[in-house]
Amino acid sequence: MSLSPIPIHLATNTCWLLPLDENDSWLLVDAGPDVISQSSPEFSWNLLCAQLAQHELIPSNIKKVLITHEHIDHAGLASRWAKEGATILVHPEAISTLTKGIKTFEDDRENRFSYLVQRGVPSSIVDEIKSQTDTNSMRWIPCPETALHPISDQQEIMLRNHETLVIHYAPGHTRGNLVAVTSNSKLLFSGDTVLEHTIPTAGLHLDRESLDAFEPVQHWPSLPLFIQSVKKLAQTDIQVIYPGHGTAIYDPDKAFNRFIHHHSKRAEKVTTASETVGTDNPYLIAKHMFPRLGNRRLAQAMIEIIGHQDLKQAQELN
Repeated sequence: MSLSPIPIHLATNTCWLLPLDENDSWLLVDAGPDVISQSSPEFSWNLLCAQLAQHELIPSNIKKVLITHEHIDHAGLASRWAKEGATILVHPEAISTLTKGIKTFEDDRENRFSYLVQRGVPSSIVDEIKSQTDTNSMRWIPCPETALHPISDQQEIMLRNHETLVIHYAPGHTRGNLVAVTSNSKLLFSGDTVLEHTIPTAGLHLDRESLDAFEPVQHWPSLPLFIQSVKKLAQTDIQVIYPGHGTAIYDPDKAFNRFIHHHSKRAEKVTTASETVGTDNPYLIAKHMFPRLGNRRLAQAMIEIIGHQDLKQAQELN
């Protein structure tokens, strides 16, 4: 019998249910977001339970929750799952984020804004972006460390019908980013590593040690690792991708190649723009490349440009 993952839709996220090899036991890929609603403080949880009930399941059937990465929309409900008795499987690099919850989210946000100013964005623009950012739509309650089970590259989880879920460490989108592949049916659970209609961001991850030391703050070069992770997956036999947003992707090669092609072309454009502007200032490069973008999206473009500067530096070192 072929494996048929069950989707659980929460806001824009998709979590995936997989049957474990024990009777009435299931694994959920990603905890899901804890969305706050004026109509119900348990909006996400109630919606999740209703979807479980459609498959004659209740929360206690979920014995394991695999966190693909340490973002609020994928790990926001981790503490609730822990309260229900589920084991939370997470890469060691993501543990500290889950144990701090919303505090890490808020601190990282403020540190990123400060770093953007350090890299050339006028403080007035950062203040404008801050005022447009909604940080109150989701909760992230800290997860007890005792509920977190470290899991890393090549570890296996036994599923029903002699199927095995193999964990792959795929850093880039975050430090603790994981994906998982079924050994027989070759299904990839990609989280935010591969999406069908969007190029996932490598983000801006600040170096933890430099935050506690003297200026200037340094960042973790995530894009080179992200591209390396996707290229490695592209060389793997994958039949279907089950992403953390949207529905199943039945043309994996197209999704992989789209990501790789995007960054190949973007690297060329960043190099050309830098030479034209005559500076490596990522803010000025972004303004030259995208003159019509609003400030919020311009900051996002700037983050990708920083990533491509990291990529160029890594290539020069090799």
